Amino acid sequence: MNTNKEIMRRAFDAEKFRATAHSVVDQLADALAETQNGTVSVRPDQSPEEAVEMWEGILRSGDGDASAVTLVNDVLAHTFRSHHPKNLGHQVAPVLPMAAVMDLVGSLLDTGNGVYEVGNPATPMEHVVVKELAHLVGLPPEAGGVLTSGGSLGNLTALLAMRECQSQTWNSGSSSFRWRKKGVFFFEVQ
Repeated sequence: MNTNKEIMRRAFDAEKFRATAHSVVDQLADALAETQNGTVSVRPDQSPEEAVEMWEGILRSGDGDASAVTLVNDVLAHTFRSHHPKNLGHQVAPVLPMAAVMDLVGSLLDTGNGVYEVGNPATPMEHVVVKELAHLVGLPPEAGGVLTSGGSLGNLTALLAMRECQSQTWNSGSSSFRWRKKGVFFFEVQ
């Protein structure tokens, strides 16, 4: 019988992580090459109902120690291929492969950007990236901000920041909005 200590040891085993990560990266690189060659379809031909039924079977059949390599094979066989030459990219853009590698680093280290003590180096890196982006769109050097995981969260964050900066704007509107730099919409507190 597995004890909690044994389960935790296996879950955080560095050599198991190394071997599995190497195998999964090889699978992903092979899938990227296969996708870019156009030898697979852009998206699987499967109804939502069929997909749910299939994934219920796959995910419920494991014993908790199911091979990550096997799971990645299943994912790759049924995934949308954004890197495919026939993909129009109408909703999502293809991820840069090196961005995926850095995402692996960030996911494993799991630093919390909300607090500097545990957020280094991600917090100062975010600061540098935000400053560079602000410069690229023509904002003054004192401009700042935060990175978000997507446009919806970015828009919500901007609305909440605006509400905090100028609460009467939330209720009555403002003349502080204006278009600048190729149609990018900025809010300025006056």
